[in-house]
Amino acid sequence: MNGSGPVGQPGPPALETRSPNVAGCLLPAVIFLIVLAILGGVAFYLQARKSSEKPARAPAERAAESAGHSTSVPKKAKAPASPLHDAVKRGDKEAVARLLGEGKDLESLDHDGRTPLAIAARYDDPEMVKFLLDRGAKIEARDKDGRTPLMLAARHSCVKAMKALLDAGAKIDAQDRDGRTALAIAARKAQPAAVKFLLEHGAALEVRDKDGRTPLILAAKAGDVQVLKLLVEAGADLNARDKSGKTALRRAVKEGHREAEEYLRSVGG
Repeated sequence: MNGSGPVGQPGPPALETRSPNVAGCLLPAVIFLIVLAILGGVAFYLQARKSSEKPARAPAERAAESAGHSTSVPKKAKAPASPLHDAVKRGDKEAVARLLGEGKDLESLDHDGRTPLAIAARYDDPEMVKFLLDRGAKIEARDKDGRTPLMLAARHSCVKAMKALLDAGAKIDAQDRDGRTALAIAARKAQPAAVKFLLEHGAALEVRDKDGRTPLILAAKAGDVQVLKLLVEAGADLNARDKSGKTALRRAVKEGHREAEEYLRSVGG
């Protein structure tokens, strides 16, 4: 009777005659689902591990981020300035004298390797410059870039401090780590007042930096026509070439400084 219907009529096919085909159709689908499950589990594990490795943020940081403020932190925070550097920056000679009396180092360095004298020069404080020099500050002390107080003053066009330093015997043509003098630094930073002052005090025109660039070529790179005029009128060599073979004119062209280019062409550059 197995596999038969009512008398005289064939019954439905037996189940065992269909099972091989059903199994053949289901097997790939089952394998596919198993693979998906495995991959999903791996992805979940990796994500969970990644999340667990992230440091928890402070409530203040989360609040700042939710308010739309940046929460990025510098990779290496600068060390705070010393009380002596702060007092020099403020121009507070009484505080400076007290701190030195307490044994603070006159040649202590801030995060940029600058001494208190360099800070006084940077903030164009000639009285503080003299005050520190009278107490034995080193006039040629170098910062981490090899710059002297005079170079730092020239970089920021601190002419009063520059005069105090030169009057005290600072070397006008000393070179920093890149081979640049105070004049070259002032020219590169487009500081006409500092350039004029240094030229009037005999700064050398043709000292080259490590790339073979003269102050004129550096001025052309900066594109400041006023500085270019000061240097040209002082006798700077228009035909001097740097290590790449570029004159001041070619450097101005390369940097796209049209006015500087026109001026240098007009004077035969």
